[in-house]
Amino acid sequence: MALRVCEYCGKAWFDEGGEKQVALCPPCAQEVQGIYMLAWGYLRDNTAEAGRHRKISIQQLADELGIDTKAINLLVKMGKIQVESFAGEGNADEIARNLEILRKLRKNVRGSSKYDRSGR
Repeated sequence: MALRVCEYCGKAWFDEGGEKQVALCPPCAQEVQGIYMLAWGYLRDNTAEAGRHRKISIQQLADELGIDTKAINLLVKMGKIQVESFAGEGNADEIARNLEILRKLRKNVRGSSKYDRSGR
């Protein structure tokens, strides 16, 4: 039994379980699970358009759900919601390097098929 501090509400409690990635007291764990279900439902229903995923920021998601960004950040930290790094972040050298890697990957994927697109 260890004394832990909840990362969501800041209160201390005795944790009888093992080490967790994110320390949440039982009431907050239940609340964050409910928020996860809301976020998952929203993302499933509202962020797909013609088969392509649109991007939504943590702030936009929190605003849509009417919750604090702290809960969304905890879900990301727990691995329940995945975030994608923005390709345009970084300096010009990083962007150019990332684009070159992407071009090489695309070229390798196209050339790796036994048959080309014409079926030959």
